Amino acid sequence: RQLMSMLVGSSSGKVSQEEVQVSLWADSSSTRARSSFDSLLSRVRRTLDVALAPFDSKKYLVVKRGYLCLEHSRIDAHEFRRLVRKGSQQVASRELWPAEITFSSAFSLWRGTFVPGDFGCDEAIVFQDELEQLYLDTSQTFARLLAQNNRYLEAAKLLRDALRYEPTNDGVVRLLYSLCLAQDSPGQAGQVLKQYREALSRENFPKEEILEVLEGFPKEKAEQDWLVYD
Repeated sequence: RQLMSMLVGSSSGKVSQEEVQVSLWADSSSTRARSSFDSLLSRVRRTLDVALAPFDSKKYLVVKRGYLCLEHSRIDAHEFRRLVRKGSQQVASRELWPAEITFSSAFSLWRGTFVPGDFGCDEAIVFQDELEQLYLDTSQTFARLLAQNNRYLEAAKLLRDALRYEPTNDGVVRLLYSLCLAQDSPGQAGQVLKQYREALSRENFPKEEILEVLEGFPKEKAEQDWLVYD
């Protein structure tokens, strides 16, 4: 998992052997680290051989000129980022129907975070943070697209899924709250605020600040323009 997270976190789909050795065996000599690398690579390939049978993992996990590379592979995390950026450009060009199709393809790839811990690979951590922020931001854009087509339930589900990753994301909360009001569901809107208040409390926000934030939410549904894209 550590090794694969480093590969996935690399924008080029490859990582230098030296970087792997320094990250995973920082306290070992270069000779011992090289031996550990060879042993790890063999174990990973054996695992992949089982999962990919009858294909040979050496076709996909390749060492070239001091770099460990993923070849003949599509990395879902990279494809998600590409599609999200494409969809955002389509929205900016007011190509809304193509953008909805693009976002649907992107979100079908989302499986959450891919790094199960901090392994000392800064590039993978930075890439994961970028993906999560893209996911949260694009959830709002995609939800607006769905709501404009009166697909409120799909939009609300999309936003609730996003809040599982960041329960205190104010933009996601406000849009979900507005969706509930738009559906004439004040009870659900109140539940959104209750969960938001609890999430802010867990993050140790001061009570006065929480009250001030909640008081800024409208009491009634907006008459127009609440779905305007940022």
